[in-house]
Amino acid sequence: MPDFVVQSAQTGDLFYMEVKFRANGCFGFEDKYKDFPYKNAWFVIVSPEKIQCMHYKRLAAGFTITAGTNYSLGRVRSFHLSKESIAEYEGYARQVFTGFRGR
Repeated sequence: MPDFVVQSAQTGDLFYMEVKFRANGCFGFEDKYKDFPYKNAWFVIVSPEKIQCMHYKRLAAGFTITAGTNYSLGRVRSFHLSKESIAEYEGYARQVFTGFRGR
């Protein structure tokens, strides 16, 4: 089961969300995800610096998230998130995870 099911307030569309914390901001598929049952899920990677996301299909194709990439939540238009709300979420992440930087 994914961590969250999120609904767009504008369209009513539902999204499966798998949320992972990575102190170094890096995430790529490992063997344990090759049989992940929710092929339409989004992976949200929270780090002390920022929050990024990528669809299962891109991760399965070999793409990765690193501290240097910019796969912002704001780039996913289907989520209908404002820049202000994303900045607020990233602020929370910085407050909560500040002691985990670079581990």
